[in-house]
Amino acid sequence: MKRRKYQPTMKSTQRKKCICVACGGDGFDRVSVEMKMETEELTNKLDWQFLYFSDPAKPAGQKFLGAVIVEAHGFLTAIRRAHQLGINPGGAVYHFDAPAHDPSMRNRLIIDDETMEKLGYKRRAA
Repeated sequence: MKRRKYQPTMKSTQRKKCICVACGGDGFDRVSVEMKMETEELTNKLDWQFLYFSDPAKPAGQKFLGAVIVEAHGFLTAIRRAHQLGINPGGAVYHFDAPAHDPSMRNRLIIDDETMEKLGYKRRAA
């Protein structure tokens, strides 16, 4: 009788870590983040969320990658919505209350300084 080499299988309680920024980067596993998104969705309250993306590795004045205003239940679901729309530029993401804005600014990547100034944000000088 030939012996089989033992190969452990992943148990249902063990999950691989997701390194995606939308899933919390290195610190969160996908299951935990999905549970937090479900908790956000249980509120049944949709609001306009403002996400600001930056690259912390770049020098001052060049960190800004873009911003989006999307309708979502909260921070994590807003990141997922930006991914679904294809408007997430990557990098670090910051969440703010959505400022007063024109509906044309919704569901698109905002990268120009003029539009950001209309939202009340000004790029720092290098």
